[in-house]
Amino acid sequence: MRADPQCQDRLRVNKGMSQIIEEIMRQLEAAASEGTELLLVIDGMCGSGKTTLADELGRRYSCNVFHIDDFYLPIVMQTEKRLSEPGGNINFDRFVAEVEEPLAKGQDILYRPFDCISQSYMGATPLKATKINIIEGTYSCHPVLRRFYEKNADRRVITLFLDIEDNIRLERLLKRVGEQRLKLFKDKWIPREKEYFDAYAVREYCDYRYTVTENIINA
Repeated sequence: MRADPQCQDRLRVNKGMSQIIEEIMRQLEAAASEGTELLLVIDGMCGSGKTTLADELGRRYSCNVFHIDDFYLPIVMQTEKRLSEPGGNINFDRFVAEVEEPLAKGQDILYRPFDCISQSYMGATPLKATKINIIEGTYSCHPVLRRFYEKNADRRVITLFLDIEDNIRLERLLKRVGEQRLKLFKDKWIPREKEYFDAYAVREYCDYRYTVTENIINA
């Protein structure tokens, strides 16, 4: 598998981030050339550019990209005890069964995103197995998933954590979700993700860490 030449110009990163991305891309290039398995996991703060970066790399290397947000825990499964746990709002059991276990076996995947607004599953998409895969989203380095990342000795795993300055994050979130939902992020989602980062030392777990002070991708 070779990098998509049409993505060469589209993937441009800011100066500080470029060194980290270049190192990660060298490893992706090596895996693509050698036909070896590699999993890139991108965790970090909401609004830091995880999805944008993952999608661009996915296009460049023609690999599967899996979004943790697609595995939100349905309200009917939410309990007080479950939600009291850091990361308890994610359906890790379904992610492991439908994504991680097939990945570990090199099998095709039937991808079923869950829409947390309508509380329903979207149409299932069959995905062919690829040697390179990307998992992105807050909670993607949760201990439940770490155990599976570390089980397969034949697969190289790279972990990246993206921080972001508060003023830039709030500006991005305001544009993305609007003023009304921004309050929900401030009151609920941002404190919840901070609890997860601190409880499981997510920053310290990751191989690479970067604080975003401007756009990562300048498309």
